[in-house]
Amino acid sequence: MLVLNVYMKRDYILKKLKEFIIRERWDYNFEIKESTSIQDDLKIYGDDASEFLTKFCDEFSVKPNGFKFDDYFAPEPSWTDIFTKKKKYKSFTVLNLIKAAKQGTLT
Repeated sequence: MLVLNVYMKRDYILKKLKEFIIRERWDYNFEIKESTSIQDDLKIYGDDASEFLTKFCDEFSVKPNGFKFDDYFAPEPSWTDIFTKKKKYKSFTVLNLIKAAKQGTLT
């Protein structure tokens, strides 16, 4: 478990997040930056996103206090998706993870 705080440098936290993402997912063929979208760029959504965020919270000592998961992440894709209207999801990026790690709360 990694305990971070508001005084730690963003570069250090970003480095630790990159290591976490690669360990939990894989090494992507592009640079992971603060602007990298968890869903759109890293292709993490549905149950995978839920599991990823749970591990993130455990690893970085972050509380999920009222985080509205369904506002940010689409469910697993299904063939029935072609019959439903596409929902717009809020952006959730590596920068959101950095802020959560510093604050200790996922918001």
